[in-house]
Amino acid sequence: MLRHHMDACFWRCQSRMDQPHNGSAIAAQPTAPMLVVISHASATAKVNGHETTAQGVGKAQAWGGQKADIIYEAPLSQYGETRLLYLFHDALVNGEKVEAGPIRSARDIHAQLTACWNAGLIYANGFSGNLTAAPSLALVSDKAFTDNMPEVRACMTTVKRRVPDHRSIDVAAVHALLQDQRFQVSGFAFSAAEPDEDLPSATDFKLKWGDKKAFFSRFVYEEAGEAYQWYSNKVPMKNWHDSSRREESLLKFSNIIIQYTPISYPCSRIVPETDLSGTGRAQIALGGKLVEATWKKENGEIWYMDLQGEKISLRPGKTYIAILPDDQGKITFR
Repeated sequence: MLRHHMDACFWRCQSRMDQPHNGSAIAAQPTAPMLVVISHASATAKVNGHETTAQGVGKAQAWGGQKADIIYEAPLSQYGETRLLYLFHDALVNGEKVEAGPIRSARDIHAQLTACWNAGLIYANGFSGNLTAAPSLALVSDKAFTDNMPEVRACMTTVKRRVPDHRSIDVAAVHALLQDQRFQVSGFAFSAAEPDEDLPSATDFKLKWGDKKAFFSRFVYEEAGEAYQWYSNKVPMKNWHDSSRREESLLKFSNIIIQYTPISYPCSRIVPETDLSGTGRAQIALGGKLVEATWKKENGEIWYMDLQGEKISLRPGKTYIAILPDDQGKITFR
């Protein structure tokens, strides 16, 4: 995961979109990040006066993503639906309140990514797929809370909204319960250097997740803020700040990573099996430019490298990573 050790190696570094920090808290308090499986259901929202169907918008809008260091998006089914995975670290180390939801059930990709980060995993309504990759810190927000870790039950609340997307989790409170299970982890390597002007442009592009339904993730680079605005189809992606759903803000990213990954459906069209072993193609958009890259899993970690084999440093700020099917997934540049 770009875990290239540098003199200063943070999770978001001094983000232009978030409260900056100097990384000293990370060095003083090495800790495992927390990952939370987040619903990305379809709903409708108005764009220029017209109703548009998209994922994660309107009544299906999530909360807590503003404080996530990384947001993963991965297929939920063969039909093109996706589910999100929020990774929290900096806000937890800084002692901030972190609430996220609505939490949903996990797939094998969520367990594999959690293992890569030596992290804790929070999900709801069970697990579909191969659970062998899940780390020992994995938590479930239903029966397992009562049976195995009853004190975590107090960290979950039920939001008045349609079933099953109604559970919210106090991520910081769960993280505090795991303080005796810290790990030394290194974040991404960052560089404030401008990307090479000779690189291809990547200022407006969209990802199609499958052949069955027209769900797209689109990213438009805003030069003034040096960030990519995320769209679900035509709808700008927002998150509520918490489950009260009183305040919201747009989700923007400094880095967009497209990781082309073998994904199959041997048992069911709604239970993907993801192969994160070996290596594969990747593309990284940052600073309005596109870097052709490869990803490689080695010693349990995933690294991103340029075509010369050098590890790639990211721009300071939030990162989005698409686990895009290498056969059905498609990227289109405008």
